[in-house]
Amino acid sequence: MNLSNDLYHISITKEAEHDPTPSIDTRLYDLVLDPYGYIDAEFRTVFLIIVKSFQSRTRIGLVGSFFSNPDHCAVLDGANLIVLMNDIIVHIHLESMEIISHKEIGDTPYFALYLIHKGYIVHGELEILRLDNAFNRIWDFRGSDIFVTQDATHEPIIIAKDQILLEDWNGIRYALDMDGKLIWDTYKR
Repeated sequence: MNLSNDLYHISITKEAEHDPTPSIDTRLYDLVLDPYGYIDAEFRTVFLIIVKSFQSRTRIGLVGSFFSNPDHCAVLDGANLIVLMNDIIVHIHLESMEIISHKEIGDTPYFALYLIHKGYIVHGELEILRLDNAFNRIWDFRGSDIFVTQDATHEPIIIAKDQILLEDWNGIRYALDMDGKLIWDTYKR
């Protein structure tokens, strides 16, 4: 995944999945961040986050859940990088290279994070969440099945202006407003 703004260019890749060694080779990174203690876990993921600015280039190893997915996993807002690692959100301030906050957001797999006005939309396997800027859950929505499509040619979630368009495994489509209210669906009743 690549993100950029006027200040930073960010690339995020998945470095390690299953690693039976007891620790991570910290020589590969300028900074290793592990907010939930996954560094000694046998099943873990390390996201390599390369942060480039006009003055520097920093290689961050962000350690998290084995089930973390680097596609659509982060948003860049000024000097703030918000990263989703499965069920954990991590807020990294890029000027100080410190974790500002982190929070567990649920107990099911989560795939993608989207920045919206005054918060975030999180695409989960079983639910769609809206979080405020402090990562508190405002609402959640569940469909008839998982929010993954059988047809890989289109995304199961699209955020368009003031609507969230969804499709689940059964092919049922949903439109939500930004308050999580169902506008319409194609469910045959």
